[in-house]
Amino acid sequence: MPITICTTVIGASYKMTYRNITTATNAILGRVSGCQHHHINARYGKQRYNNTSKPLDFNQWFLKGIRFYESKGYEFEFINEGNVKMVRICKDGKAKLRTLADFEREYKDYEDTFFL
Repeated sequence: MPITICTTVIGASYKMTYRNITTATNAILGRVSGCQHHHINARYGKQRYNNTSKPLDFNQWFLKGIRFYESKGYEFEFINEGNVKMVRICKDGKAKLRTLADFEREYKDYEDTFFL
């Protein structure tokens, strides 16, 4: 037996027919969730919903960045000079030195802005 539910949306009345109560309940809950998201977005701006993923840890983030730039033709060389760990980055004969602390600062920015 079909289930008929009447809803009113600002001056208009709608009748929807569903096969069972579960489908009708899911439709109503979906509509409620949509209204709540609209309310939040209208007042506070578009929200990013990032509930499932977490930021990478430093080693994963660092390795992912190196693999990306290696695919672009960059070469990396790791240098240990006493307590200072450095990375030499080369492309087309031009070299650049960066310390590991530089990468840690970039990682901190990545971590701070991950959920924004």
